[in-house]
Amino acid sequence: MSDKLDGLVNSTADLVTELSRLSLDWRVTAVPFGDLTVGERVVSDLPFVTTERDGHQLLRTLPRFGGGSNTGESSPDAMLSALGKPYRRDAVKIVVLLTDEPGLQSAQVTVQHVTDALRSAELICFVAPPNLPYFRKWATDNG
Repeated sequence: MSDKLDGLVNSTADLVTELSRLSLDWRVTAVPFGDLTVGERVVSDLPFVTTERDGHQLLRTLPRFGGGSNTGESSPDAMLSALGKPYRRDAVKIVVLLTDEPGLQSAQVTVQHVTDALRSAELICFVAPPNLPYFRKWATDNG
C-alpha cells in the first residue's frame, strides 16, 4: 500500500506544482483519514498553504494509516471534515477524494449525509474511489 500512497502523493504534488505556475490566488490543504473503527483517525486540522514548497511539504508529511484488516475506511467522515474547513467566502471550492476502500458509515455519518452536504456546499467534487454508486453520485452531481 505504501507504493500506492507514494504515487498519490507524487501526483498531488504535481497538481500543486501546476497551481503554482498559474496566476491564481490558490490555497490547498488535506484531510488524511483511516478507519475510525480500528482506532485510526480523520486529521482535519491541517492548515491551508499557499506556496509550492509548503504544498509539497504538507503532502509529503501527511500521516499514513493502515486501515486495519477489515474492509472500508472513514471517507464519509473525512469528506464532512473537508467540507467544514474554513474556505474563503468567494473561493471556488474543490474537494478531491482519493481512496481504495468503500466508505464506512455510522448512525451519525452516512453517505447520504455527505451527499446532502456536498449539494449545499456548492463545490466541485472529484472522486477516485472504488466503483460504488454513492461515490459515483458525489462526482456526477458535483464534479
